[in-house]
Amino acid sequence: MRPKKSTVFVVPSEEDYENLKAPRSLANHLMTYTHPLSGMLKTMFIYDKELPRESTSNLDCVDEEGKATALSLELEEKIADMVRRMEKMGMGPTLSEFRDIVKDYLQANRIDVPFKDGIPGYEWASLFMKRHRLSLKKGGVMQLARISVTSDPFVIYGFYDLLQEEMIKLQITNRPECLWNLDETGFPLDPSKMKTLGSIGSKTVRLTCGSNRENITALATCADGRALDHLIIFKGKNMQTTWVDENALPDTQYAVSESGWMNHYIFHEFFKGFAEKTKDKRPLLLTLDGHRCHTNLQTIELSIKENISIIKLPAHCTDLLQPLDVSCFAPLKNYYEKSLMEIVHQTGACKPIGKRGFVNLLCKIWRQGLSERNIKAGFKATGIYPFSPEKHTIRG
Repeated sequence: MRPKKSTVFVVPSEEDYENLKAPRSLANHLMTYTHPLSGMLKTMFIYDKELPRESTSNLDCVDEEGKATALSLELEEKIADMVRRMEKMGMGPTLSEFRDIVKDYLQANRIDVPFKDGIPGYEWASLFMKRHRLSLKKGGVMQLARISVTSDPFVIYGFYDLLQEEMIKLQITNRPECLWNLDETGFPLDPSKMKTLGSIGSKTVRLTCGSNRENITALATCADGRALDHLIIFKGKNMQTTWVDENALPDTQYAVSESGWMNHYIFHEFFKGFAEKTKDKRPLLLTLDGHRCHTNLQTIELSIKENISIIKLPAHCTDLLQPLDVSCFAPLKNYYEKSLMEIVHQTGACKPIGKRGFVNLLCKIWRQGLSERNIKAGFKATGIYPFSPEKHTIRG
């Protein structure tokens, strides 16, 4: 007779047999109990000498059909809950992204798993979705091209509906100090990437010295006009103390990656710093784009713990809905380029600015570009604060 769905048969492990010093033939009785973690009714084999509960090493690693699982049911449910939260934020991962996310989460928490190279296979992912009532779905209008998206009311107004719902839920509709926007942008190390005047039909060049590499900087701004000190990401393998001196802003964060770009690990560390710097205000609502490095289970887990809600901006709409894009990046880069050109004129382009010079330059113009007026203007223009969904007339 097939057992009920709430009943799980757990076969003792080799270690259990060894601990009990009993032959397999004696495992002919059943004992039913409620599992202390999951609350699920479970049934397990016992011997004439009762099997100690704590010695059943694989007790938590079976599904409702009695099949062994690589992770405990408690850990799986935790991961599934975070995936559901990501979906609500508009960050639902693809199947491939989900496998990478689980790998990163397990490695970060030092959880040993039998997956090849530490990454779960497609079969495990498929069974995981089945166990937790998840499925693959088409992204729909979120994946349309920019011109199509901004003419579709379901995308723009759908974002405002979600934003308003979350603001009411958190009771922060009239609390601008609780509304934040986060994004990254790049700054060139030399003026060769800047636009200059020249004759139509002919190429324009500028005298420069050094590479054309960019340093990536992450920014966080608040609807009340505040801007946190930034994160600077250098391209390299190890951070050098000579890159920073006393002229840098005291709370600036620094990171290094081989590509010079943001990744899961750097973003999580930046988010930890963000949570620490804003700990006197809760709850918070953070809007950001759907870059893959933002879809990190560790970050989602921390956001839940810190009472920080995250809403992903619709794809191809950041020029309309992201405060940093609307009113902050342009003036910040104008100040940066002006100061960079002054250095070039002083040195005759004979000396590269270098990482240390870049840090000092960016810190010098930081407050000018990210003024309280510009930041507030961005939140107002996007309709995030004051909340004004009618700010954007749907393009026909």
